[in-house]
Amino acid sequence: MMLPANQVAYRKRIGSSAGKPVFGVGLIGGLHLVVCQKSGGFETLGAGSHPAVARYIAQRNAPDIHYEELMKNSAPTYEDFKDLLPPYEEMTRQMRQLQGL
Repeated sequence: MMLPANQVAYRKRIGSSAGKPVFGVGLIGGLHLVVCQKSGGFETLGAGSHPAVARYIAQRNAPDIHYEELMKNSAPTYEDFKDLLPPYEEMTRQMRQLQGL
C-alpha cells in the first residue's frame, strides 16, 4: 500500500513488535494507522478514527507490541470507542488482506 507523502499528516515511531519498529501514521483525512516495518514495506496492524482505536486494533493483531510512549491521561477508554470498532476492524482486515496478511 503506497500513501502519497502529501496525504500524511504525521509519522512517528511509537514502539516495536518482534524487534521491528512500529509507527503511528496520521492521514490528512483523519484516518490513523499503526504499521510495522517489514522487509519491502509496512504491515498494517490497526486503523481507526483516533490513535487509540488504531492502537487497540493493532494490539489484537500483534499482541507483542511494546509501546515506547505513554498515551495522555485524557486518552479514551475502551467504553468510549467500543461502538466504533466493528467498521475499523473490518477496514483493518481488508487492508491486511490486500497486503497478503
